[in-house]
Amino acid sequence: MSDFAGLKRSEVRVVNRVLDMDGGYVLDFSNRTIEDFFVDEFQVEFYSDKYATNGNSKANRLRTILQSFSGPKAANILKSLWEVRSTLPVYGEQPDPKIETALQRQYFEIISKLEGGNPSVDLAAFEGFDDSNTLHTLLQSIERD
Repeated sequence: MSDFAGLKRSEVRVVNRVLDMDGGYVLDFSNRTIEDFFVDEFQVEFYSDKYATNGNSKANRLRTILQSFSGPKAANILKSLWEVRSTLPVYGEQPDPKIETALQRQYFEIISKLEGGNPSVDLAAFEGFDDSNTLHTLLQSIERD
């Protein structure tokens, strides 16, 4: 198991990119909605003073929160944030879906690493799967690999 503080800089950059954190923000959260989200989902007061040690922006507070929890708890937060991201139209309208797929793969490898799993999960069998394929077709693809 790894903790968020132990991630490589390149892995933190993936998290920053996926969650749109480079400008100090996190996705499309306002101050109120991110506080509500963290209280509702994780019983964490996002704007508690203890999470301002690295700065007061939403992105810095999120990094501090992720660093303060164990790997599995940080992974759970990242998964929940991915769910929020997947509901936002701006991320579903990427000009190159291959970039989005690569980002998703990298992001979930980081989550797997935080959970203590094998960080180099081979998701190649899923890349060719689309809504027109059946579960049977997907399973056959996995069994071939």
